[in-house]
Amino acid sequence: MLDHTYKRTLDFSLLCTDSSVTHHSTIDLSDWSYIRDCYKAIPNMPLPETSKLYLKNHLFSDSSLVLLEVRSPKVVLFRFPNGEVRSFVATQGGFLLESPENYLWDSAFPFIKSSGDSVAFELPQNLPVVSNQSSLFFANHSSNFTHFLLDFWALLAGVLSRGQRKQAIPNEIPIFESPISWQNEYFDLIGPFIPLYCHDFFQRANSSLIVFAPSSIVFPVFENKPLSLLWARKYMHQLFSQKAHQPVVKPLDGRIVFLTRNDSRRDRIRNISDIENLVISMGGHVVDPVQFSVAQRLQLFSLPCVFIAESSGSMNFSLFAHRLSRLIFLVDQSGLESVDLLVGGWIYGLGYASSSDFVCGSGWRALPGSPLGSAEFSLTKIRDLINYNIRAIASKL
Repeated sequence: MLDHTYKRTLDFSLLCTDSSVTHHSTIDLSDWSYIRDCYKAIPNMPLPETSKLYLKNHLFSDSSLVLLEVRSPKVVLFRFPNGEVRSFVATQGGFLLESPENYLWDSAFPFIKSSGDSVAFELPQNLPVVSNQSSLFFANHSSNFTHFLLDFWALLAGVLSRGQRKQAIPNEIPIFESPISWQNEYFDLIGPFIPLYCHDFFQRANSSLIVFAPSSIVFPVFENKPLSLLWARKYMHQLFSQKAHQPVVKPLDGRIVFLTRNDSRRDRIRNISDIENLVISMGGHVVDPVQFSVAQRLQLFSLPCVFIAESSGSMNFSLFAHRLSRLIFLVDQSGLESVDLLVGGWIYGLGYASSSDFVCGSGWRALPGSPLGSAEFSLTKIRDLINYNIRAIASKL
């Protein structure tokens, strides 16, 4: 069934040699003015020169969303103890449909043996197989907010934004994780695409490792994370600008907003209370974005503001804020030279880098059981950047 070595690739020049893979359609998502702004921001990012070069190369990767039709694929599904699910899509001709850079996380999967872009599965005998005779739209779903938006939802937004919703594209999207309440609102926004919840597969099979075998899938290929962010933002703002979506909250009257989640992410900023007090003393607001719906966030942040956030808040800034708003990004030093966090993190932030200033923490300490750490951030530098950016915004109004 999955008893030979697979080549990990998303390169269509290789995939076209597989008779089970055909080109469905191509959607142009380029925006060269936006890409230029992102490119000009890279020198100001607090990263080694080799990382900046990587970001430049990524930025100019393919700007077209390619839809592939794959007949009779085999999808290996692995569920972690916390309920998160990872999928591996293997084709009949011996390809594994994922970026070659995914080798960075192979060690998390005991049934994978890899060398370079070659991957072998060491699966138990009598592994449960779940068949489905339907044609499905297969995108990599995630329970993480950033990855859900940019690796999954943004692809659907791109298809819908460019008027490419055709009857030939399947409308059911298999979701192998249990339904997540905050994602329901985002599913409601993607029109004809419908989540097909398959999380009970694992319970019925009494296994955390199964094989899913649909008759065919349409598989989107689009690796350009900055452009994913752009189209997610465009689609969302356009949708809520329509008359059917009326304002539900008043915009914040202050021009300074500290975005922070009321959870363990706060541990990454040791002097977070001091930053909150600074923001309030300057007439600003401390906001937990999770407490608001999509429509409420768009209205709440509809005036140009200076935002302060670390990674969990930065995506809320970049999706919902006014186009003239600015971000003061509080950077975890552990991510500055890590290859894992470059590939899995910094490329996702490249799309809002042109609107960002960066403050790196000091006195870094590792957080127990996490690759990340905690640090303290200079109140003086944050205050100076707030004042600078308030003046910059005012000059453009």
